[in-house]
Amino acid sequence: MGYRQVTGHTPSKVAKGRSADRPAREGIAMSRTADMTQEQRKRQYELEQQARREILASSPAERSEVTQKAYDRLYSNAPWHSSLRATPESRAARVKRQATLLTQHVARAKRVLEVGCGRGDLLTYLAQRFPGVEFTGIDISEVKIDHVERAKTPNLTFLAGDCVEPPAPQHTYDLIISSQVLEHFHPDDTPKHLHAVCQLLAPGGTYEMDTPHRYTGPHDVSKFFTREASGTHLKEWTFAELSQALRAAGFTRIETDVPFVAHLRRILPVPGDAVLMPVGVKVALEQVLRYIPGWRLRRAVFRMARMDNMLLYASTAKTHA
Repeated sequence: MGYRQVTGHTPSKVAKGRSADRPAREGIAMSRTADMTQEQRKRQYELEQQARREILASSPAERSEVTQKAYDRLYSNAPWHSSLRATPESRAARVKRQATLLTQHVARAKRVLEVGCGRGDLLTYLAQRFPGVEFTGIDISEVKIDHVERAKTPNLTFLAGDCVEPPAPQHTYDLIISSQVLEHFHPDDTPKHLHAVCQLLAPGGTYEMDTPHRYTGPHDVSKFFTREASGTHLKEWTFAELSQALRAAGFTRIETDVPFVAHLRRILPVPGDAVLMPVGVKVALEQVLRYIPGWRLRRAVFRMARMDNMLLYASTAKTHA
């Protein structure tokens, strides 16, 4: 399988990937749709529903091509899409916030992979600040890869290709990142992806990921039209479901952010990954909060508890069996 590659300043060969994802470090899914016109929302919803139908109906053998075409069509026909129209200032501010969630882990890493890298803002920021670390970003959409700003950063490579089972030898990376990606996978591909990520990580490596919580959704454009995700969010998750899936894939330790520390970061320069807690705390809390009546109240409470967007750090064993 070949890949379209952008290394430092020079692009090279194009080829296709294998599976579904939305390029992701562009912010919480569809959170910036409020200023879209109603006509734009309807058109985007139609495009996302079309993409959803095609991806869900696709066979594993054809899913990569179907997914790539669906997302390229979506971004080409909806240029107002939130992940394409963010201002440089808002992108820079968002990247700085995201980077604080990774500071400790990146400092300990030698190789880092971002799955669903989008325009590569986060990796570019990190690569410039950690010149001794090798960074790779991969995304399913060639349209999004075309938006990569090709800074002269020798320790940074971008690929257009497979995001479910990224092409690399086992135990290659110390840290793998994905943000707002998992909800875009075909449900059948999620176990494959989590297992593949676990195999790609070096002993003691970490998979840092975030994805929107189903109990406060939908989080794609369908939120304007229905109470169930029916756009390109093929499955929105809960802490309990995702914790179980990560353990089944082989991860031995799963942690999440501490709400108090997360709120403290607003006024103090505390690394977001400096203090973590077992994910079981939020799994237990989730079982209580899910019964809060009223979508708006439930979403507000989940947000206060730092649970409307699930942030997880899943680590492999120190030694591989």
